[in-house]
Amino acid sequence: MHSRQSEDLQQLLARFNARHSLCISFEELPFFEQLKALHHYDSSGFLKKSNARGARFSADQWPFPGKLFEVIILVNVFFEDEAVNHAIAKEVTRVLSDDGYLLIVQETNIPLRSISKWLYKEKLEKTQCHYYDDFAVNRLSSWLSCVFPQVYSCCFTACFAKNVLPLTPLFANAGQLKPARSKYAVDIKAHS
Repeated sequence: MHSRQSEDLQQLLARFNARHSLCISFEELPFFEQLKALHHYDSSGFLKKSNARGARFSADQWPFPGKLFEVIILVNVFFEDEAVNHAIAKEVTRVLSDDGYLLIVQETNIPLRSISKWLYKEKLEKTQCHYYDDFAVNRLSSWLSCVFPQVYSCCFTACFAKNVLPLTPLFANAGQLKPARSKYAVDIKAHS
């Protein structure tokens, strides 16, 4: 994990309070215990490695009840297998509480768009993202990740949530806008 990525993740975690938090990663993250939570679950879960930590389970059947975790951290758990990525997204949505947050720390060659598409299908919205791709003049892929990071970035920290408040209530009700004397108003009925 990049040092900037580690620093940003520590700052993000400092904002959260949780009763239950879950971290799935290959290595143990020392700052995960600094998260203000009553119960921490640190595991390598479905990740294949010889020295497993915590509970072992498959990507499509996590051994936790629904809506248990307020904060879930996934560190380098997404790979090129689309079926597994979809299964992870479904299980995250199942065990994440309605007001919970999902933090994804990724530094492999899986672009953000490949991960986001499964999370968007499961009704999770991106709330914040930090990008860490390196720029190299002789590599076109590094240009793309710097120009369009939300699509091509492969090294990022992203925060997703189930319930996201819109920035302005006007745009949340845009489908209900009706013309009224050359202006727009929400839910105004014209009387004749």
